[in-house]
Amino acid sequence: MIDLAHAGDVVYAVPGDPMIGEPTTLPLIDAARAAGLAVEILPGVSFIEPALALIEAEGVDGVQPSLMRRPSARCTTRRSTPTPPR
Repeated sequence: MIDLAHAGDVVYAVPGDPMIGEPTTLPLIDAARAAGLAVEILPGVSFIEPALALIEAEGVDGVQPSLMRRPSARCTTRRSTPTPPR
């Protein structure tokens, strides 16, 4: 990537937001800056935002990522006020 960037513009795209759960982003930023290259990061929507909306949770307080290993595992975090039926 760094060699290509010396020859011209390079786009490195990842699914979702490049700063959330993407282990390649920070090493690439560090390598690019060490090579004297400009870096522009364009944020995107990761899977986290829609998942939080689905379970009606906010993402700042009390959300801990985990791997759900069983298909029967369910999230128990819900709003205290039930959503009226449609």
